[in-house]
Amino acid sequence: MKDPETIDTVHYKDKSKVSGKIDIIAEALSSQASPEACYAGALFLIGNALHKAVTYTDKGPVYTNLSFFNIAPSSNDKTPLIRVMYEVYQRLLKPEGMHFKSKFTTEGLMNKLNEHRKKYESKGEKVPVYRCMVMRDEASSLPKESHGRGANIYEFLGQAFDNDLMINPYDSVRGQEQEFPEVWFSFWFSSTLTIYRLLNDDFWEQGIAFRSLFTRPEKAGPYLRFSTDDMARQIAVETIVSELIPLLDIEKAEKTQDWWELYNPYREKIRLKGDQEIDSLSNGQETPMELKADKKYPELVVKLSMIHCASREGWDIHDGKKVLLLTSEDLMKAIKDLDRFRENFLFSYNAYLRKKSAPMRLEKIQELRDMIRDVIEKAPKEFRYVPIPGEVDKSTGQQKIYAGKNPEGSYVCKSYLYKKFDYTRKSLNEILATLSDAEEIEVIEAFSYDTNRKTILIGIPVEIDLNI
Repeated sequence: MKDPETIDTVHYKDKSKVSGKIDIIAEALSSQASPEACYAGALFLIGNALHKAVTYTDKGPVYTNLSFFNIAPSSNDKTPLIRVMYEVYQRLLKPEGMHFKSKFTTEGLMNKLNEHRKKYESKGEKVPVYRCMVMRDEASSLPKESHGRGANIYEFLGQAFDNDLMINPYDSVRGQEQEFPEVWFSFWFSSTLTIYRLLNDDFWEQGIAFRSLFTRPEKAGPYLRFSTDDMARQIAVETIVSELIPLLDIEKAEKTQDWWELYNPYREKIRLKGDQEIDSLSNGQETPMELKADKKYPELVVKLSMIHCASREGWDIHDGKKVLLLTSEDLMKAIKDLDRFRENFLFSYNAYLRKKSAPMRLEKIQELRDMIRDVIEKAPKEFRYVPIPGEVDKSTGQQKIYAGKNPEGSYVCKSYLYKKFDYTRKSLNEILATLSDAEEIEVIEAFSYDTNRKTILIGIPVEIDLNI
């Protein structure tokens, strides 16, 4: 795996993926940051302008708030991008009651929400929804704050993002019970790559990571760098504001029949991945992050559908009110977005695993490689496999390889090694990656015949003598 600082990426500014207001806003932001971050910024700003809009699925109400992590080296101009988005907030969204707080602690945010609720309840008034667009210029303070109590913090942020009725009551560190109003939260977190060393497993397992969309670091490309010309920035802000103003009074989105015909199979596909998670647990295996990555996508794809619909001005007037009419076109663009963001999520998770782990001592690897060889060579016949070539995959043009059980096979499944060693899955993966890089083991991605699920086969190349 390439290091995050040097990895090549595909720019998001692909005309097949952007259209209408998304394209115009991303272009207005294009001199402020990388193309991928500008595309994400366009989605974020349109989602915020649609903060009154709601639609419903079988799971309940869905709003257009989004959570982004823009993690990249400082050379990617993350701060100038936030400054433009903040000026848009000041011009357009602050009068709408969007409460902006950048340098917050989670405890402070909880106190603010509790005070907001009590202020109205003390006067016998209905508590209004607390709408908050949070843009944090250096998100590394978030994991620093969370050390020792990350589960509570990430759970709270996850509930704030879900904004389903209200956040569960919470007892503060001082023993004070806090109750919160209904909320509408969107998050934009910027950070350098050092955040990967500061995060902990709670961040990935408590849900806020699954609810978030990640950008990927891009090399300095042909796009314009940040302009010091204040006039240029003001023109960009004016352009963005003029595109967003028509969205402020949209309060509802309805879904067409062709939207549902595409959405239902998409949702079912992800639901089946949940069954695969259960299978992994039943088999005594750790659930790979690949199965968890898109568990919130049935909701996120609805949010992005609404944003793409608003981008193309796909609304109609019903009883004097603007109503978004979501079509399969909007959903297809949302699915394309999430395919890319899923890659970014897995990239970020792998970068986290790599950055946080201390380099293993050479002598320890020397000891363990012999143990791994011994386990592979002495595996019982019922656990042996051979790779069998299959048909060509039409989507990739590559030949599929299947895992065939064979008592004479020289390969074992990766899951077999997990069961034979006491190391964590992450630690064993690090050892296997080291041995693979040195060509001391052979790793083959195959498919299981019965489920067509991917299986990793591991064997020892015949020509390699590990005793030398």
